[in-house]
Amino acid sequence: MPERDIVAWNVLTSCCVRNNRTRDAFVLFNTMMQSRSNGCEPDHVTCLHLLQACAHLNALEFGEKKFHKYIDEHGYGDAVNLSNSLMTMYSQTGRLDKACEVFKGMRNKNVVSWSSMISMPIIHHYGCMVDLLGHAGLLDQAYQLIMSMGVKPDLTMWRTTLGAYRIHGHVTLAEQVIEHLVELKAQEKGDYALLLSIYHSAGNLEKVMKLRKYIKKKALQTTPGCSMIVLNGVVHVFVMDDFLHPQKDEVHAMVDEINQQLNCWMTML
Repeated sequence: MPERDIVAWNVLTSCCVRNNRTRDAFVLFNTMMQSRSNGCEPDHVTCLHLLQACAHLNALEFGEKKFHKYIDEHGYGDAVNLSNSLMTMYSQTGRLDKACEVFKGMRNKNVVSWSSMISMPIIHHYGCMVDLLGHAGLLDQAYQLIMSMGVKPDLTMWRTTLGAYRIHGHVTLAEQVIEHLVELKAQEKGDYALLLSIYHSAGNLEKVMKLRKYIKKKALQTTPGCSMIVLNGVVHVFVMDDFLHPQKDEVHAMVDEINQQLNCWMTML
């Protein structure tokens, strides 16, 4: 496209977020910000998509300082869907106080706003209890508590229980958690890696082989570790094992220099 308007940018950004390609979404945002001279400015829809990406990456500081600030500065604060997305981002990153602050500041609230506010404290308290039960080895009780909740369990809660089942080697419940993740279309290779570990510990080599074939057939990928910084208004995203970063040589050189300086300091102590 010789000329791209904000609608074109938003459509492509939405596709990236929906397909869990959050790094690409931020790269697009960088590119769009660099082309603002053409009159293309991020709008409330752009913020909506990127808040979802921040929630997915657990990028609290970035979402707060970059997009929440941008929303306030550009007068988008009255958009109910944006406020709801801010609440979701803050709640998923563990800042219930900030989520409550957004809720209290909303002039208009819809059923999603009220439902989110009600479910946040509920799921937070349930999550704490499930984590305690899991660490104590009371796995059946933890699963029963989740199934009896009045709100829909989120991905964090299911993955917390999956980790507990790996520690205590509970095969049946681990398989049930994977089924729930599949229903939510949120399963990742890391989840199956935990299940593989459980099968190994239980000595069930037949299921190990079947699960490995399934992972290979579905071409499941692990979400790589990711960090980001904002420098002079530009988002810089760093992903584990990313050999396509345009400044990878400079990054590696700086890391080597930092390591050398640290080694020098260590020898002086």
